[in-house]
Amino acid sequence: MIYDLTNDGTSEIIILAWNARMGEDSRGYIGIYSKTGKLIAVQKYENYEFIPFQLHQLKNKTHKNCLALDNLPGGSGGSNMVILALRNNKLITLAQIDSSEGTRVIKDSDKDGNDEIYGYEWYLAEETRNVAHSVAIYDKYMYKWDSVNKKYLKYVYGQDGKRDDLRPHIGKLSLTEAVNLVNNASKKIYKTPSISFTSYKNNMQYLLTYNLIYEKYSESLVDTNSIYLPELEKNTSQLSFSSDGNKATLHGKIKYEDYDTGESGVMNTYIIFLKTKYGWKIDNTSYKI
Repeated sequence: MIYDLTNDGTSEIIILAWNARMGEDSRGYIGIYSKTGKLIAVQKYENYEFIPFQLHQLKNKTHKNCLALDNLPGGSGGSNMVILALRNNKLITLAQIDSSEGTRVIKDSDKDGNDEIYGYEWYLAEETRNVAHSVAIYDKYMYKWDSVNKKYLKYVYGQDGKRDDLRPHIGKLSLTEAVNLVNNASKKIYKTPSISFTSYKNNMQYLLTYNLIYEKYSESLVDTNSIYLPELEKNTSQLSFSSDGNKATLHGKIKYEDYDTGESGVMNTYIIFLKTKYGWKIDNTSYKI
């Protein structure tokens, strides 16, 4: 790379190299040279858990021209990133950037003179505990330079595009809210007997947890008739909570009649709710006659 890393108006020659063998004897090397070939700075990586493999240019107002270094930890999947600046002929680390699923992007989106780093990470939460990584839910992240505190701050954006640290507090679920959530989901899910999985997910992802959504996953159509989600009444329902307050169970009673046998009775329905960063969602359903 030819790049003015010393910020003196003259470009330097930056060489990234590593040995061909991946393993315990892996080595990485960054050399910064003047245009005449004089060595300005060198940094060696001799821990095989840190294998540098790509350099990017990055700018911020505090350190001006910087380097973003991709590294492949342990030679396994995914890559992390380190942000480096040259000070007094030494490379200093400004930040360690988390691994991204897919391509990372470096750009000054808000035109403030500081490049941001964008990537994607798994949305690892209780509501995705049963979702395979092959169909994982990804949150978008951004690292932004804080010129006042002289550091990079990480911000995460959910599936709805909202920044997590700006979300309102999720309070305790009330009985009215629980019944309304179930009835809303019931009406919405049975509106179309069979729909594409994409439509099903888009319609239901803020009412049902991803655990429940992907439990009915299909490459083609979702049969909504196979998803038991009745409409309930508040005066025949009760709500209880787990000890940590993050789960709730709605116990409802529904009258039923078997048209073939003429038998009738009361069916007990149990709806499990989970508190998520998006609000309360339905996580599971069961019934008992």
